[in-house]
Order: sequence, then structure tokens, then C-alpha cells
Amino acid sequence: VFNQIGMFDETLKGAFCEDTILGYNIIANGYSIGINKDIQVQHLHPYSFLGLLKNDFLKTKVWFSILCEKRNILKNTISCDKAILGYYLNSGNFLSIASIYCIMLFSVLILVRLEFLFIAIIFLIAFLILNTNFYKLVIKEEGISFAILATGLHIVSFLVAGIAVISAIVEYILKSIRIWKYLII
Repeated sequence: VFNQIGMFDETLKGAFCEDTILGYNIIANGYSIGINKDIQVQHLHPYSFLGLLKNDFLKTKVWFSILCEKRNILKNTISCDKAILGYYLNSGNFLSIASIYCIMLFSVLILVRLEFLFIAIIFLIAFLILNTNFYKLVIKEEGISFAILATGLHIVSFLVAGIAVISAIVEYILKSIRIWKYLII
């Protein structure tokens, strides 16, 4: 398989997506990927709350930057856009990000009018529905108490992802402006 498809794309250092892209290439070439549940992997680096947030920010920003630039980084029949949108930046995640920011906005507006509480609750329900599969898995694996605690971190993760998307868009626009200046001169 590796002789036909190749190994990890080493030009994507820090992109957090080499394994995903390799997996899409394997499947696109007619191979399947099996799971051996007896194998356990342990990442031998320390984890911290800020480290996880930083990782979420960087991962989202890199993926979204690649999507903005529409780089064709996959070698075979799969498009980069499909890999990115299928894995990390799918419509459910974008709607989750939007829901979280709407919850924040309407939570602040509750101070002005109590009626905004109803709207904030609607967006919270939308967020929970969008992430039903995630919460079902967490409840099944760790129980309801852990799922309730994980919800806060999940919300913070989407807040960070929203900031990363905005950061990638701003960076892309600034790069485009600089390129446009050189074309005019």
C-alpha cells in the first residue's frame, strides 16, 4: 500500500492532518483500514488544559487555512476539500461554532431583556442536537456525570475553534491583499 500511495506528506509539518490525508488516500485507492481494538497507543507528552486549547486552535487554523488556500495536497483521487470538510471542518462543526457564539451573544443580551433567555436556550438545544453522537459516545464510555463535565470543555473547544477560523480568514485576507498589491504594481 505504501509503495503505491506513499507515506505521510512531510511537507505538512505541524498541520495535524498527515494521518487523515494518508487514510483518505488509502481508501480512495480501494484499500480498507482495519481497527485492532487490542492495540493501545499512549502519547508520551504532557497534557494541560491550555495545551489542549492551543492544540485545538492550531489544528483548526491550519485545516481552515488549507481549505482557504485550496491547496491540492492529496496525491490521488480525493480532493483536499473533501478530506478537510469530511474530517474536521464539516457543516455540523461550523453550526456548533455558530450556536456557541449565539448562546454567548444572547446570554449577554439577557441583561437587557429577559426574553433573550429563550433564544439562548434554543441555541443550546441546537448545539446539543448537533453533537448528539459525541455525547452518546461519552455517556456510553464514561457515564452521564463525565458527559456533563465534558460539555463545558466541549463548548470551550468550539469557542477556540471559532477564534481559529476567524484568525485563518483574517490571515488569508491579509495574504490576498499583499499579493494583490504586487499584481497592481
